[in-house]
Amino acid sequence: MQSPLLLLIDDDVLLTRRLESYLRGLGYRTRAAHRIEAAQDIMEEESPDLVILDWNLPDRDGLSHLLKLRAAGSTTPVLMLSGNVSAGHRVAGLRGGADDYLTKPFDIDELVARIEALLRRFAPARRPASPAVSFGPYRFDIGAAILSRNGELVSISAAELELLMIFCRNVNRVQSRERLLELTGDLDGERLDRSIDLRVARLRERIGDDARAPRWIVTVRGQGYRLDGELDSGDADRKA
Repeated sequence: MQSPLLLLIDDDVLLTRRLESYLRGLGYRTRAAHRIEAAQDIMEEESPDLVILDWNLPDRDGLSHLLKLRAAGSTTPVLMLSGNVSAGHRVAGLRGGADDYLTKPFDIDELVARIEALLRRFAPARRPASPAVSFGPYRFDIGAAILSRNGELVSISAAELELLMIFCRNVNRVQSRERLLELTGDLDGERLDRSIDLRVARLRERIGDDARAPRWIVTVRGQGYRLDGELDSGDADRKA
């Protein structure tokens, strides 16, 4: 089963590149368009599972394009982005057919959470087939982003969840500190490699993995970190 395809429509080339890199690191497939005309060509070739649509575009505003899509019968979920924070703007977007609305600048974790929520709402059939990774007494459902220990739910922070998701989508594959930094870094900033070590340490502590002799999240000297586990079911779209 293929991972969801996300279509990003935004004329900010740098932003779309960064978003594509981040989302692909989480296992999503992505396409990007910087004009409505290019987006229409993509949608004729493929059927995205979700569209992330900016309001301000050079050849037509996003809301007009959304109205046209809905008039043509499209039910593809749409997450609209806009730099306008007014309630009236948000209401216009939602009434125009957007399924969710997020103002710029936004937090990447919130964007991902909204993407996940929309995919769950519009594609519930994906959930039963979701792959899961098992390591020791733990099981991580990738699609639902749920960690359990011997069948009991385990509460973890957003930062820990983000890191665990990356490891599970790349189970048994070494992830360099540079790659982890890229996938977990802020869109508008950078984090030091040391911060990755601290986040790994916190995740290890959460799951009871002894840092002196880790059983699951192992340190590969000179390369980075690797989660040793077993992919239980489904066909995870694991991208390095």
